[in-house]
Amino acid sequence: MQEAFCSQLLQLYFWGGIASASSPSWSTAQSASSSATQDNVLYRTSCAGSTCFATGRYGVRQTLTGEGSTSNGVTTWSETQSANQGTNQNNYLNGVSCVSSTSCMAAGDYIASGVTYTLTESFNGTSWSIETSTNPSSVLNILYGVYCSSASSCLATGVETGSSGMHQSLAELWS
Repeated sequence: MQEAFCSQLLQLYFWGGIASASSPSWSTAQSASSSATQDNVLYRTSCAGSTCFATGRYGVRQTLTGEGSTSNGVTTWSETQSANQGTNQNNYLNGVSCVSSTSCMAAGDYIASGVTYTLTESFNGTSWSIETSTNPSSVLNILYGVYCSSASSCLATGVETGSSGMHQSLAELWS
């Protein structure tokens, strides 16, 4: 099953209700893929106006961000380069929230030396930059989602492994 997925180009589904005056329906929109021989996975999408961003991962170690736009009901996607925590760590962006086409925050995790750390990145309209985030656990810290109400106010949520060994809720505030 995974081999068949790797050999196909990644596809996105676009809800045509915003850009279309007719009755809305789902249709497949071709997305940019980093490689047809490695996993290309998009986890979350956020739109501001007619510009949308999607985050995920490709291959084993790199994050993936894509920028899409809608114009006259046509959706186009292109890959954007995101920041990564080194080349020897697995990097994942699990969520994204955009308040404008020049202000987005993405959240996820990276794995280094057997420890999972939170990963947060901001987009300024030109490039993605890694932002410092907290890691309360020395074993596992993952951010699954992020929501921003403004460029300077975001909430990211996820999980950390507490001292008891049980998963505990994790919430981080960007302000």
